[in-house]
Amino acid sequence: MRKVLVGIDPDRGIAVGVGREIIEAVTVSGVEAMKARLALIYASYDVVCVVVERVSNRHIYKRAGANTAAMMRIAYNVGENQRKAEEIIRWCENRGLVYRMTPVRWRGKTVTKGSKQEHEKFCRITKWPAKKKLSSHARDAVMLVWDSNPNLIRQYAEMGV
Repeated sequence: MRKVLVGIDPDRGIAVGVGREIIEAVTVSGVEAMKARLALIYASYDVVCVVVERVSNRHIYKRAGANTAAMMRIAYNVGENQRKAEEIIRWCENRGLVYRMTPVRWRGKTVTKGSKQEHEKFCRITKWPAKKKLSSHARDAVMLVWDSNPNLIRQYAEMGV
């Protein structure tokens, strides 16, 4: 089987690839659907590492024009994404998969809230077909695989993983 990395945006995105070659990128709804998709990927490929997006900033700051209810909803969503990430990590641990958590990076820079990559720029840089639209969640998952150390598969292979 082919050795691959899996990138996961806990909110809904999954990508499978080897370095700069992305094999697939999809958006799924819910953690159970994500775990089912991961099981399918796990059965189809030799998964050497699952790269899970880590919430890089848990602090919730007042946003201009946002009322208290909107701020509470933002805080809830951040916590919910963290919970989903932890559930995915437990799934990986139960199967003996190597995983790591990292913030989404683009060309070595941490991506902050509000700077999701536009589809056109994403396609230009990754050579993803422009006609194949991806959600921001799937693009984030692709970025996790794309920006991973190109020697990661070799490193894990040497470790016997």
